[in-house]
Amino acid sequence: MARRIRTGCGTRFQAVAWYDNSKANPHNLDADAAVRWGEQAYDEMMVGFFDVGVPAGVDKQHFFIRK
Repeated sequence: MARRIRTGCGTRFQAVAWYDNSKANPHNLDADAAVRWGEQAYDEMMVGFFDVGVPAGVDKQHFFIRK
């Protein structure tokens, strides 16, 4: 993201990914391979990362509260 955004209490983030497992994808080495979940499923995984800036005076132990 090129700019900062302010969020309020209760804001939710959603990450969406698409996979092109077709033969038309030049980076897909084997379009016919069956991909299943398991310890070596790294070829089909997506992880969403985000950074949070917290003002210095905020109690960081209580900033993120899971409800």
